[in-house]
Amino acid sequence: MHKNSKRILLVDDESLWQEKLGLVLKEEGYDEVTVVSGYGEARGQLQRRQFHLAIVDLWLPTTADELAGMALLRRTSLMGIPTIVVTARGTRELADKAFDEHKVFCFIDKSGFDSKRFVQLVGEAIASRQEAGSEEGDAPLSPSLVSPRLEHLADNIEQDLALLKEYEDALRYEDDPRRRARYRREIEGLRKSAAAYQVEYDELQAQVSGKPSAAVQEIGAQLQQMNETLARLRIDHKDMLAEIDALRSTVLDRFEAAEQNIVGPVLARLDETQLTTVETVLDALEDARIPDSEVQEVWASVQQMLSEIQRGKIAFSEPGLSEEAKRLSELVKAPTLDAKHKLKATVPIIPTFLSYEAEIGLGSSMDLEAAWQQLKATWQRWVAKVRGKR
Repeated sequence: MHKNSKRILLVDDESLWQEKLGLVLKEEGYDEVTVVSGYGEARGQLQRRQFHLAIVDLWLPTTADELAGMALLRRTSLMGIPTIVVTARGTRELADKAFDEHKVFCFIDKSGFDSKRFVQLVGEAIASRQEAGSEEGDAPLSPSLVSPRLEHLADNIEQDLALLKEYEDALRYEDDPRRRARYRREIEGLRKSAAAYQVEYDELQAQVSGKPSAAVQEIGAQLQQMNETLARLRIDHKDMLAEIDALRSTVLDRFEAAEQNIVGPVLARLDETQLTTVETVLDALEDARIPDSEVQEVWASVQQMLSEIQRGKIAFSEPGLSEEAKRLSELVKAPTLDAKHKLKATVPIIPTFLSYEAEIGLGSSMDLEAAWQQLKATWQRWVAKVRGKR
């Protein structure tokens, strides 16, 4: 087999070494070199393609506690891919672990890098892999290669199924809109992983002759379970969004036509719990269940915060939020509005104010800090009261 048909995965977070190793490989005739800089990218490539060799730096950017490169060695070992470790911070302990636990082909220290020796080791590592069935269109995969790939695939699916269950449970009880958004991003990532697993599963089925083994059948069942869970989450999400949209429209209808264009974007930021709270407080305001003294007190706190936003003393990281607050501030400046009406117009933004405590920059002003704390305490008291908790 020609060198230019060999697929090599090069994983290193340093652009200098990416270029250096890539150039050496290209000059030697290896044209199919995939270069990535992190564990996540490498894992994705391993899920989508078959490689004849992996060249891995142990120290990669990751949020995991262990070395990302070592976690990658575990995967390449399970998949039967010969792996060369090239690192600048290797220790004898790490080298022993790489050889003993993950059966790496060789361990190269960058400080003593020799391109000729590197090329020789690359050729030997690729030659060490069984050629039978390693290419698309070749004979069926041998059991020695099928088993590690099945273990690798099953391990990935099992981990992702557990994560999916955690996210599903978390979404059921989570009220914070930012955490819910993060969970949904993670679920979308799992959706992409499931698609990649399906591709690999289909490849394994196509390349393994005879009746599918119990392991292959079990993986198929796991994939079906994962896809069913993802589909259920998508349906639940759509139903939930429809209910929230209906509630948001109901709340928006309580405002005058001229106010809706300004209040609408503010309401769009609120989750179901926040919308329900706003609706309940509006009921209490309109039914005069909140004393005028408290209305004046809360309006004074909100007015001060809106004033600070107008002056640029408060800046939100959320795009557009400061502009929405400024438009709301202009709306309630009309001299014909009393404190109760002004407070009603600004009630929708209070939950947002209270959820951005860390970003609001309270330390910039003692008066602002006092206003925020007063708003928080009174709002919590109102919510408890109108919900019948006291």
